[in-house]
Amino acid sequence: MKKIRSIFFTLGLGIFLGYFIFNAQYIFSPNYKGTICLIIDDFGYAHNDTIDDFLALDPDYTVAIIPGHHYSASIGKIANNFGFEIIIHMPMEPYDYDLESEKEFILTEKLNPAEVDKRITAAFNEIPMARGMNNHQGSKATENLQLMKSVARSLKKKDKFFL
Repeated sequence: MKKIRSIFFTLGLGIFLGYFIFNAQYIFSPNYKGTICLIIDDFGYAHNDTIDDFLALDPDYTVAIIPGHHYSASIGKIANNFGFEIIIHMPMEPYDYDLESEKEFILTEKLNPAEVDKRITAAFNEIPMARGMNNHQGSKATENLQLMKSVARSLKKKDKFFL
């Protein structure tokens, strides 16, 4: 019994070491890097101590700003001056939502492609340093293929990304 355990241990150790040695070139390579994308969203509603605390951190995360609020443009300028990557946190139609909120910018499934482009353009005009866009809420909107095609086409024309 002791000999069988020894054989299994040796075999297991051999498989582990073989796997480790085979993959060591990737694990210890200076080119092997993991990437984490951290986005803090819902900026634009206020400019208070919490916002200042976030902006006092190292600018190694992305700031997502909702357009159409009192502080949206100013937070964008401040974050940009501190070296943060900025994206638009675009209001998009969810299920069970008050469509009056953020109505100038919200992307809904009832919009035609020209209206979608107009709202996206307005958001980037308000926060011009933004490099791309993600969705604020939007469970209903993101399920709509036509709407998302319109979003993609609009962003492609502007050389922006959607996350």
